[in-house]
Amino acid sequence: MFVFLMVLCDMLIKGNGRTILKKESLIYLLFFVAFHILMFITLFYSKSFELGLNKSFLFLINYVFLLYPLFMTKVKPKVIFKTFFWLIIPLSFWFIYRRSLLWLPESDALTNPFYELRIFYLNLGALVGVLLLWFFHLKKWLLFTLCLIALLGLTARGPLLFALLLIVLSTGRKLFSNLKNFKLNKKKIAFVGSSGLVLISILFYYSSSIYLVIYETLVFRLGGLFTSFDGSIMGRFDRLGFAIENIFDSFFSFLFGHGIGSFGLMYNDKEIIDYPHNLFVESWFELGIIGLILSLIIFISPFFIKGKHIFKIMALFFLLQGMKSYSLVSIWPLFGFFGILLLNTQSSVQSNNYSRELSK
Repeated sequence: MFVFLMVLCDMLIKGNGRTILKKESLIYLLFFVAFHILMFITLFYSKSFELGLNKSFLFLINYVFLLYPLFMTKVKPKVIFKTFFWLIIPLSFWFIYRRSLLWLPESDALTNPFYELRIFYLNLGALVGVLLLWFFHLKKWLLFTLCLIALLGLTARGPLLFALLLIVLSTGRKLFSNLKNFKLNKKKIAFVGSSGLVLISILFYYSSSIYLVIYETLVFRLGGLFTSFDGSIMGRFDRLGFAIENIFDSFFSFLFGHGIGSFGLMYNDKEIIDYPHNLFVESWFELGIIGLILSLIIFISPFFIKGKHIFKIMALFFLLQGMKSYSLVSIWPLFGFFGILLLNTQSSVQSNNYSRELSK
């Protein structure tokens, strides 16, 4: 909410966005608006009109982040991510520290005011994951290591795995395309590896509480990815299975869906906003086959824009997150990066020049 208010205020202050759009950008906006209009249409047969109306209006937040780049005279990644770093990383370590106090023997977790805030670990993890990708792109290994430690401490499995997956894939692609010219910098690898090992060893050796809360919690949560005992993962699979089963419940639900906001009521038997943890299944379940097609267009087409941008990697990071943890009304970071790719001319220059500019 804080980020949303900052962006909205900045848009209102500047107040004069660009009005000249490329053809593909205008077409994308039309599909985006059509997807939103479909939400309101399905209100007429939604199982929960109240939840559907709430969800349809919450989707307006995505407009703000998608259109925000129109009001930016120039994207300055170095300034943006530097500011981002000094806000998010200290907050993440403070969060890790406060959460560690919840599980001390003398602590009563349920009465601790921080207990209700512990669920925001995933939001912080996603933001730290973006920083991890950025510093890897710039080859700032010390800052990269610091972000990696914060991400491990937050125990946000999705952001950790998706960020590392994208790093491995992008590295493999570069190695494959530049195999002949590739040179391994042994000094940097040795420095980063030894520094990280020393820092982690000191933290784990001198603090049993940090060892128990961070290390064992992280290992337990990562291990849950490969077992059937992880309630978080099994809950996601249960929601996904419920959604797919009810999509094929009838010919009407297959074609037109159950109506926007219906999933929460149907799955929980009460008025609660809930979602299948898969953007495309959520679109099909609530908006029907047309909603599925439109969702494929608005979530996939920006990746086919010409030019190789670090923003594409970050957008893919949030799309993967959206396939695991987010819903149609909480995926606004993804539309922020889509807006940069589609609507801001400063991010659409030739890839070679852009890469050099980002690295300055």
